[in-house]
Amino acid sequence: MMNLKIVVLLFVGMIVMSCKPSESKTNEQKNQPKNGMVKEQKMMEVDGIIARKSTEIPAIHVTGNVLANEEVELKPEVSGRVTGIFFQEGSFVSKGQTLIKLNDDELQAQAAKIGVEMELQKQREDRQKKLLASQAISQEEFDVTTTNVKLLEANLDILQSQIRKTRIVAPFSGIIGLKNISIGSFISPSNTIATLQETNPIKIEFEVPEKYMDDIKKGNTISFVLPNSEKKYTAAVYAKEPKINTSTRTVTIRAKAQNPKQTLVPGGFAEITIEISKPYQSIKIPTVAYIPDIQGAKVYQVKNGKVAATKVVAGIRSEHEIEVDGINEGDTILTSGILQVKPGQVVNVAIKNLEQ
Repeated sequence: MMNLKIVVLLFVGMIVMSCKPSESKTNEQKNQPKNGMVKEQKMMEVDGIIARKSTEIPAIHVTGNVLANEEVELKPEVSGRVTGIFFQEGSFVSKGQTLIKLNDDELQAQAAKIGVEMELQKQREDRQKKLLASQAISQEEFDVTTTNVKLLEANLDILQSQIRKTRIVAPFSGIIGLKNISIGSFISPSNTIATLQETNPIKIEFEVPEKYMDDIKKGNTISFVLPNSEKKYTAAVYAKEPKINTSTRTVTIRAKAQNPKQTLVPGGFAEITIEISKPYQSIKIPTVAYIPDIQGAKVYQVKNGKVAATKVVAGIRSEHEIEVDGINEGDTILTSGILQVKPGQVVNVAIKNLEQ
């Protein structure tokens, strides 16, 4: 009887064990998605641009200075007391205009004295000429008188030259600056009366690296702007230094610009752009899209929704853009996610303009 109970209990236990699901099978059923659908992986979101051709003008950018076309410090050639000032500070003066007059009373008196002596000598020369014709005097006596007349004429020329030096005139037309003297001042050749500048046309002086020396020739046009101004000016190159500065390895060049309204002031600073060759068509991409590599630079394109690496050759580069050769107009170029994507990866591209 006891043996029969044991057999019955064992049989019931086997039935219970066969009906209980296994733990591994239960976990597997929990991990399966409902309705038997497989969970899809989300595509990576990236930004990109459409490559476009643009017209490029190869140019170099340098800084320079605005110079007067002609500039001089007005100084007297002789010492003397100022008796007249005939200009207004900061005004326009014409070539040959008298600006300053120095006292010349003593020189004028000496010139008058010599004039009287010369008149007497000429009268004597006329009388002796008649006497020489009648052989009343010797040729030697006549020659002495003639020589005295010539000496007096030479001395008078010297005095007239000294008198002219007491009158300071404008050597060219231009704007005269602030005066440093007053009526009654005693000045000498070491004193500066004022500065005179011709400012139309005006000069632009700048330096370029020696490698561009042959690209800039006489007659070339440059453009420039002044600080805090958007107005663009142009000037024509008229001369360049024939030698290279050994300290800076640069060449000094000068250009002239018309300045009828006097908007360009000598001593000013100029930002200069110089075109060095003819315009051409090229494709530029953001610098963030350019990937330097030891095996050759590349960019990531998107073709048919998949990432592809394309080798490129770099050209002219700026702060935000770089010119590349190796891609075509209309190609989609990645500008974000570059470090995360891999060739062949499927991505979703949001196209943005270069300005964004």
